[in-house]
Amino acid sequence: MKTLNQQIALDFLQHFCQGNIQELSKLLDEDFSFRGPFIELNSKEDYIASLTEDPPKDFGIEILTSFEEENEVGLFYTFSKPNVSTPMAQYFKFNDGKISESLLIFDARALN
Repeated sequence: MKTLNQQIALDFLQHFCQGNIQELSKLLDEDFSFRGPFIELNSKEDYIASLTEDPPKDFGIEILTSFEEENEVGLFYTFSKPNVSTPMAQYFKFNDGKISESLLIFDARALN
């Protein structure tokens, strides 16, 4: 059985893969920060602007496993887009039912 935070993290990935930026935005705390191999953003506004400028498309994920501890969720999944598939790990931290922080880890060479 998934917890609320796990479901929110899964919803985040689903909205991301579908390019549903408006619904994804509703899941984020105003002080949201994101770190990944290609970008670091320190506000919800900047993150949403980044997605709007370069919207996700034709992405898919397959969840491998997850963990949760208090207000933190980790998801391990296989990310895919046309002609590319690579494992990824994403850490989510929560504040009052919203995602306040996300750290994405993967081998960036797979997407170059």
